[in-house]
Amino acid sequence: MAGADSRQLGVQMVSSRGGQMRDQRIPVAPRWLRALRGWAGQMGIRKALACLSALVLGAIMPLALPSAPAMAATPVVNVQPPMSGNWASYGTQPGYPDYHHIIWGGDWATDFYAPAGWTVRTRAWPASQVGGVQYYISDVTGTCGGGYWAGWTVKVDFWYNGVMTGWARYAHLDSPPVSRGQWVPHGAVIGYSKRWDYSDCYQVKNDAGVHVHLELWSPENYACYISRPSGAWVDYWGVIGRVGSGQAFAKQRACS
Repeated sequence: MAGADSRQLGVQMVSSRGGQMRDQRIPVAPRWLRALRGWAGQMGIRKALACLSALVLGAIMPLALPSAPAMAATPVVNVQPPMSGNWASYGTQPGYPDYHHIIWGGDWATDFYAPAGWTVRTRAWPASQVGGVQYYISDVTGTCGGGYWAGWTVKVDFWYNGVMTGWARYAHLDSPPVSRGQWVPHGAVIGYSKRWDYSDCYQVKNDAGVHVHLELWSPENYACYISRPSGAWVDYWGVIGRVGSGQAFAKQRACS
């Protein structure tokens, strides 16, 4: 086959036993295999095999590996009242959480009414009812600004299983025996109720208006409150709200 390149046709001219030339057809490797051979020859067999193995593993490993687990949700903690008292509204400042004023960016707030001099404590328990909640005093500051004074505000972070599940602020307290950076036990005294002088910050005109402003916040979704009639009496061992994951999808909402 004159003019044809025997390499392209896969033909090799070989000598027969009689000395006469005859053609022997040899299968030609596919183009991709010839390219791979050339690449391996330039790189070296060991390096080429290593690169090829990496390519194959990179293709199949994502199929073999299980998907990453979802992030664990923040544990749910039930928050208890600061003291036994009335979950109430008084005068021009409604105490019910769906419209009570929020001061520190919490998810909901209310006023808890009780006589002056009553002990205020921080209490909570996990919804799983396993283990206990830890209490960290993350701030102790004056409640009011602008030259007004109406007691102290104590901010308590609730921790459970190593996770900060939310916080509560207790405002208008007298003589808080705690300080910032302190861990306290369940039911620790954090202050006392007191009637302060009337001001724009504390609009109380008589002893019936003595209260503790309570505000809750949750890092996931929003903290929620346990719905009850305005003015209802709540004992200190009850539950007033929850912090943690999946409680509410807007501020100032009752727990579902």
